Amino acid sequence: MAATKHKLKNNIQPLREERGWSQEFLAGKLHTTGPQINRLEKGQRKLTVEWLLRLCSALDVSADEIVGIPLSKSKSGADPVMLGLVVGWLMEACGKYKIRQTPKEIGKWTSYVYAEVAEKDLNFKETRALAFQIVKLGRAKEK
Repeated sequence: MAATKHKLKNNIQPLREERGWSQEFLAGKLHTTGPQINRLEKGQRKLTVEWLLRLCSALDVSADEIVGIPLSKSKSGADPVMLGLVVGWLMEACGKYKIRQTPKEIGKWTSYVYAEVAEKDLNFKETRALAFQIVKLGRAKEK
């Protein structure tokens, strides 16, 4: 699959606004600043695994809701922390290997990695390695 020029958008602002929160209020919950939240919302600051998990907790949503990644319906009862880690690691790997994938493709990868975690009872280190391997394989397919 060829890399795309799509940039993953995030849903931080709409999720924040649904709750009637200002950027400063969300910043207070995350122990950061309003300008930092602004940069995250606009995509001017990289949405790292750490930020993704912090936002999941503050907004009480799953990682796929923040980054708008469509997951298979079978993942609806998934552990939100592990799901957040998987999404974050896949995005981190895409950055490392300079791959820009569509949210749909990352959603497929997330569903696959999460299913492997559940089936094989993988630990964090093994799960991260699998996420990076999936992205690396995706890059190899492009060439």
